[in-house]
Amino acid sequence: MEELGGKEKLVLQEECELVTVMEVVKGQLEVTTSHMYFFDHTPSRETGETQDFKWHLAELREIHFRRYNLRRSALEFFFVDQSNCFINFQKEVTNTECFFVVEIQSSLSDVYCQPASLPRYVPRL
Repeated sequence: MEELGGKEKLVLQEECELVTVMEVVKGQLEVTTSHMYFFDHTPSRETGETQDFKWHLAELREIHFRRYNLRRSALEFFFVDQSNCFINFQKEVTNTECFFVVEIQSSLSDVYCQPASLPRYVPRL
């Protein structure tokens, strides 16, 4: 684990896509001990702006496993401010690993998870 600053340590770093209604943005998801970050790897050609996001894990309300392009490779995160993000991973196993890392880091005992779609695979951390 890398230390980012202060007490925050990097726990998981994966290539992924942020899926929105208008576009799919390739980037990288980083999960730390207190935050989740998405870093855009495809800057806009016109303005040079990137779509980087930061979410506090304490504000996470629900996590759902999702399908994207007929593959079970995505997760959808819902936050207490009624916002959400849909993240697709390159490998189907990665969404399960990310789910368990986020669950452990955010102490998600009170967060709703879909029991019908809980995976059979449990990664060793």
